[in-house]
Amino acid sequence: MKAFFFFFCTGFLLFHCSSSEESYSSNSYNTYYNKLYNYSYYTTSKNPISDFPVLVGDKAFLELKLMSERDQIPYTSSIATEELINSIPYHYDFEEEGGPLQVYTETSASPFDKKKVVSLIALKTKSKNVVEVKIPPRNLVIVADTSGSMSGDLRIGLLKKTLKDLSHTLNEKDVFSLISFESEAKILIKELNGKESMVLQKSIAALEANGGTNAWPAIQLAYKIARSLHEPNQYTKIIFATDGDFGGVNEKEFYTLIAKEKKAGIEFSVLGYGVESNNKVMDTLIEKGLATCNYIQTETIARSSLFKEVLSPYSLSLKDLKVSLEFNPKLVKLHRLIGFEKNYVYKKPVPNELPGDYTVSTFYEMLIDETSTEKELFKIKLNYMENNGNLGSIQKNVYKDTNSAFDKSADFRFALGVAGFGMFLNRYPITDAVDYNLVIHLMQDALDYDPQSYRSELFKIVLKYRNMQ
Repeated sequence: MKAFFFFFCTGFLLFHCSSSEESYSSNSYNTYYNKLYNYSYYTTSKNPISDFPVLVGDKAFLELKLMSERDQIPYTSSIATEELINSIPYHYDFEEEGGPLQVYTETSASPFDKKKVVSLIALKTKSKNVVEVKIPPRNLVIVADTSGSMSGDLRIGLLKKTLKDLSHTLNEKDVFSLISFESEAKILIKELNGKESMVLQKSIAALEANGGTNAWPAIQLAYKIARSLHEPNQYTKIIFATDGDFGGVNEKEFYTLIAKEKKAGIEFSVLGYGVESNNKVMDTLIEKGLATCNYIQTETIARSSLFKEVLSPYSLSLKDLKVSLEFNPKLVKLHRLIGFEKNYVYKKPVPNELPGDYTVSTFYEMLIDETSTEKELFKIKLNYMENNGNLGSIQKNVYKDTNSAFDKSADFRFALGVAGFGMFLNRYPITDAVDYNLVIHLMQDALDYDPQSYRSELFKIVLKYRNMQ
């Protein structure tokens, strides 16, 4: 299952879509979302190849849970279908293979359209033991938003707990700095050795939320410090903790700066605290492959996000992964990827650095030629580079199966129910058959594997929304 990894930057974006990106604000909660776009089907004879996105955020469940607690029906663009699917842990029966990557597929008749079939594709990277991985010296520059909007236990309170946990991970090989900002930026700690973590803890305890928001000077200061410290074979990262208000920041300059410094070896990550996180900026950072972003509502999520930011970079399983599907035009007339509605605006794929023990699940829906005698739906082709530079490839053929989805595995049924729920929330015009009752029918007998209670909680949310309808 996916372990500790929230919001790795999204990669492998679709080549065959184009338009302009839009955003809007929810007036009730001042939360910004990038607009989602519904995909149409692609004709296989003209578009036989589809790129498979492999880095997927998983914040959707947490956002949906918060909306449900407020009795708020999600806005059309607020919940991304692929993120909702990948918010849930699954227990796929992967075949044991010697390589760093495993593939699982399952196919059935589509419950959303009787004329179509649907295929699940799941990928999993080999687990690595972080304790056995050699950790290089780390240069960490922490930027803490202490503006007035950060007040409260779930913002500045949770931020202080997160940073205190971070202090316990430091050692004598590390160097850390701490910058706070509201209307002005202040360097509280500059280039202190990791063995002096008690100094960091005292500075963290003294943080208070007040004043306005001007993030740009703090970001520039952070990069100035990071550049002065960074050397080859060292890990340098800016950790930007905020409620999502990037006040004073010119977004174009911001993205350009992060991209430039990323090429030089300086990473950027965001810890987003609070309901009103600025999804527009954070989602754009994810989609452009510029930063890791973490939406934090609980101490458990904070610890998981912290693990990712300070330890997971050393447990990478794959440095690069390219995935594509080649559909059989003699059998498949039309095909579409379910979800990934926002990713079409970026035409060039970015390298995918995948952590160990990372799983991603994706669905394709296809219209097949019932008169065809062909059995193969498509080929999955995977080309990857391991962290040690070794190259590898996997090819798997997937065949037609028109048996009912309700006869398939519990993981398949639940994931398909989540996909249907996401499409229903986003008002897909091409899935008129999807409704709450179908989603409930798919999910209700697939709740047994539930290590984090996400399945049962999501199922309760579906029931609640049906009753609110």
